[in-house]
Amino acid sequence: MLPGNMLPRKLRKNLAVLFTYDAIYPTNRERVNFHRELYGRIRYTKSGSERKGGLLSDIPFINPTKSCIIVRPKHARKLREFFKRHKVKWSEHPVILRESELKDFR
Repeated sequence: MLPGNMLPRKLRKNLAVLFTYDAIYPTNRERVNFHRELYGRIRYTKSGSERKGGLLSDIPFINPTKSCIIVRPKHARKLREFFKRHKVKWSEHPVILRESELKDFR
């Protein structure tokens, strides 16, 4: 990955990491559990709703398409460890975002 100090200062704040992953699981249950741990979920009950957070509930991210996640470089390690723990094939690429795209981080 391109070290942030090799970029001009103006672009360092625009640096992000694009992760693409391929999560193939033999059963639907395993696939659903993977996505619940990654994104979190909302559980509806008679008395209201309860939010259970996943890994990305604490990390600002952009989800451009299915199986793609863009995070800041400081959060990339957490995502790598998550993918390793779940034995998921993934690749990561450094990207530079436009100012307008920086506003899309959730």
